[in-house]
Formats: sequence, C-alpha cells, structure tokens
Amino acid sequence: MKKLKSPIALLPADFIIDKPFVSVVMAVKNEEKFIGRCLRSFEKQTYSVNKFEIVIASGSSDRTNEIIREFSEKGILNITLLANPSTLTADGLNIALKAARGEIICHFIGHAYPDADYIEGLLAGLKSSRMLMTAARVAPVSFSGRAVSRAIAAALASPFSVGWNAFSRKHSAVLKYSHWPLLPKFLTDEIGEVKHYLRGEDYEYFERIAAKGGRVFFNPQVKCYYYPRETLSEIFRVYYIMGKYRLIMFYDTGRCLNLRHLAPLLFILGIISSPLGGYLFPEVYLAFGILYLLLILTFSFKAANGRELKEVFLISWCFLLIHIANGLGLLYSILFEGLKRWKGKILAFAKKCNIIAFSHSSGFFA
Repeated sequence: MKKLKSPIALLPADFIIDKPFVSVVMAVKNEEKFIGRCLRSFEKQTYSVNKFEIVIASGSSDRTNEIIREFSEKGILNITLLANPSTLTADGLNIALKAARGEIICHFIGHAYPDADYIEGLLAGLKSSRMLMTAARVAPVSFSGRAVSRAIAAALASPFSVGWNAFSRKHSAVLKYSHWPLLPKFLTDEIGEVKHYLRGEDYEYFERIAAKGGRVFFNPQVKCYYYPRETLSEIFRVYYIMGKYRLIMFYDTGRCLNLRHLAPLLFILGIISSPLGGYLFPEVYLAFGILYLLLILTFSFKAANGRELKEVFLISWCFLLIHIANGLGLLYSILFEGLKRWKGKILAFAKKCNIIAFSHSSGFFA
C-alpha cells in the first residue's frame, strides 16, 4: 500500500500512467431523462472503449435501468449495472467502487455528460501534474430550455452563487476539492468507504484525502456538462439541505467548512437582525443592503450575458434563493443539530452559572 504524505502528496514515482484501465463509477437514481445522453457521450470518448468500464449502482424505479441495459446490449461500452437497494448515494458509490476493476477511478453522475476528450484529458492532467487527483470544468446547462431553467444554469455558473468552484472557475489551479475527480484506485482503497450524508458525501470523502495531503489539479480545458434542478423550489430545497449538512459534516469531522460557506449564514443573520439592527445602526444596514443589491445586479447582468431583462431578474432571484436557502440550512444545523450534540456541555455550563432556562424539562433538546 502506498502511504499518503502531508502537507501535499504527489503520485509515487513508480506509479506509471500509460493507457491505464479506467473505471467510471456512478451512483444513480431515476435518471431516465439524462442517462442516455451521458452514456452516448462515453461511447464517443477519444480514449479507447476497450480501456475503460462504466460501473453503475442504481436505485432507480423509472426506466433508468432499462436504458442502461439497452446501451450495454449494444456492446460498445463495457457496462456493469448493480443494484443499490437503499437508493442512498453513499451506498451506491461504495457498491460501484467495490466492483471497479480499473487502476484509475473516474467519478461521474447520471445527470451530466462529458466532452469527447474527457477521460483522455483527465489522464493527461494526472500525468503532467503528478497530483493525486485531477478534475474538469463543469458547465451547468438547461435541460428543458425554459427561462427559469436557463437562469438557474447561469446563476450556478457564477461565483456569486456559492463561490469559486468547478462551475465558475476558468483557470487551472491546485485545489483541495473539485467535482467528480479522477484518481488512482489505491487512493480510494486507502481512504475507505463514502460516509452517509444526505448532501455533500463526496465533499467529505475528498476532504479526507485532502487531510492526508491529496490535492486536485483542476484543468478547465477538460469539460463536462451538468443538468441542475429545473425549478426554483427544487433549487431552494437542494441548497437548504446542502447548508444543513455542511455543518453536520463539520461537527462529525472538524473539516468541510471554510469562510465562504459561512457567508450565507451571515446574510441570514443580517436579515433576521435587521429590525433591531436597522434601528440601532441604520447607516450600516443600509450600506450593506445597497452593497448586496449592487452585487446581485452586477453578477446577474454578467451571468445573463446580453440576454433579455426577464432573465436578469430570474438570475437575481436564483442568487437570492440560493443564499437564503443555504443560510437557513446552516442556521437550522446550529440551532438544532449543534445544540443537541453540545447538550451535555451546555447543560453543565448552565448549571454552573445557575441558568434555569437550560434544563432538561424545557424540552428544547428533545
């Protein structure tokens, strides 16, 4: 077993990257609208189809499995379809990783599709950088073509949504994490299984690699395309859960959180405190309100890229919903998950200070 080193670990000198066998692993659930486009794109890879396999763990109840079998029967792709009874993403990834036969693992998802040089480009990045992982730029695209769907895709491609990431970054970089990286199999064997979280389990997984010195070489010249949620209500739900589980992962691991993740929480606290804060410090709150309005309009016009004013408004609304949802999720996690986990320490402190409000009978921690 090749041990990882800190602070930054590189591929061992004896690890040869010369047309290795690659396992593309996916955990999918009800992707019947998208999986066909995904697999067709893998059929067109410049990397030889004889040098990679696709391992899919599916918890689907729609036509996803049927479509996958149709592609398998064509005989172009080497596809292994496995059942994921729990339907949880973490379980699906663990099932697929266990079955993978490749020297190299390529993480992917069912509602995305790669450029033709995707595998070849990622392998080239791994070889040239000698980093433990490499990843591509991810371009959000609208599936339906509706105005709201286009606005969501445009908002996610902007750094104003959730900061710089694979959706918005346009220059090569060495990162702690990026979406769906390619990495050697010995690394996944050493790190262990993907842990269960409703959102962000991949982030926690790769944070474990980063803690051991692993880094991602981000190559924006290699590209894939991602279909985000199609409605504002779905986007709100996704980012609320994402904010909630971001802090839960932090409670569990002491990692997976940085300053940019806390910005939506500060935004929400600013809104909640605005009646009192606006009364006591009107100039400060007015200044921050004007600044946020200017930022959201600036980034919305930039993301709209010359499209009609209606889409600028929709993109602004997307930004606002993402920030509110993420902030509310973080706040919920602090008020309920965090206090439950710190219950003993809080009660001990309350007892020491004779604070009656913190008591078992209050039911606050129930």
